[in-house]
Amino acid sequence: MDNRELVEQSVMNNLGVSFTELKEITGLVNGVVQYHIRRSDRIEKKRGVILEKGACSGCGLRDICTRKCLIGELRDLRKRRILEMKHEGFSQKEIASDLGIDESTVSYHVNRMRDMDLLEGETLVEEVREHIRV
Repeated sequence: MDNRELVEQSVMNNLGVSFTELKEITGLVNGVVQYHIRRSDRIEKKRGVILEKGACSGCGLRDICTRKCLIGELRDLRKRRILEMKHEGFSQKEIASDLGIDESTVSYHVNRMRDMDLLEGETLVEEVREHIRV
């Protein structure tokens, strides 16, 4: 498998992967990964993540995905669990205790998720609920 195939296959297997994660997965250096993303007919860098070309047009989150790709955001298991627990009615203190993290970290992520329109008040927006099947 050549470097281009390696980069493309790694993206297909890890949709929404960040550039840094892609470098780690492939073991390739910055310039090589960047070159193959730009030259590829199958993948593109968009809204802070690397996706299959045209992936946004078929994504159920595209209407609320404005500044950053939400698929990339939801790849992070801790952020995803915070969202799920918030939706289930847990307090930020309970979430912090359950996940073993500081309450200020939970607060930061909850506020960020509200800014990105993932949360409406204390509940997940419908598109996100469908995407992560809460």
